[in-house]
Amino acid sequence: MQKRIESNKHKKSKKRLDDIQFLLSGKAYDGNCGGAFIGDSGTSRNGETYYYYTCQNKKAKKGCKTKSVKKKWFEDIIVEATKRIVLDDKLIESIGNRITELQEKNVDKTMLQVAQKELQHVESSIKNILNAIEQGIITDTTKERLLELEARQAQLQSEVKIETLKIKAPKVKKEQVIFWLEQFREGNTNKESYKKQIIDTFVNTVVLYDDVVTIAYNYANNEIVDIPLKKLKNSSDSVRMSLINWRIGDSNS
Repeated sequence: MQKRIESNKHKKSKKRLDDIQFLLSGKAYDGNCGGAFIGDSGTSRNGETYYYYTCQNKKAKKGCKTKSVKKKWFEDIIVEATKRIVLDDKLIESIGNRITELQEKNVDKTMLQVAQKELQHVESSIKNILNAIEQGIITDTTKERLLELEARQAQLQSEVKIETLKIKAPKVKKEQVIFWLEQFREGNTNKESYKKQIIDTFVNTVVLYDDVVTIAYNYANNEIVDIPLKKLKNSSDSVRMSLINWRIGDSNS
């Protein structure tokens, strides 16, 4: 009976772990060994379950000695820091300007030009076949080829319309970007849904070392601020702000 009780405890714990959202999964890495942090859990003597982030190399017993960190603490310092740093008035203004610039710069007409060129070729081929038919040159193969070309013509005409609409689509105004970003200031950091929204929108990569956290955001202004974790261990000020557009494994970083 005791063995069955213990077995059921583990099963319930695993089920609860599967149901928990680890908001930094796929974004958080161990600065000491490079392994990804994955969701983990433990049960106290009184049966209460605790949730952690554990380096996958430690979990796989590959020699990593990095200590697991509490899920709530880790996520909270990232969210609080992001609210304070990224949602700063000056940075919001900078992001608004940058997005406006990128919209103008990144208008890609390549797909439209390719579709238009192929459409011209198809229409020319259709015209040639119709001329042949008018001269009495018609076979089963000619009919099949004409049907194929007409089908492709309709498809290409649709692609040209879509790509044209993309290029001519209304651009997002700077004021709209700023208004959208400012909405994040009003959220409740105690709500999982809000924390998830902040992390998904702004956080690119998080690297945890013994004494600092490096956060790479999706919006960059090349500003770095270092504050040792040991100075304010339980505070969101205990982070290293690295506002650079950077990814793990990028040789240019």
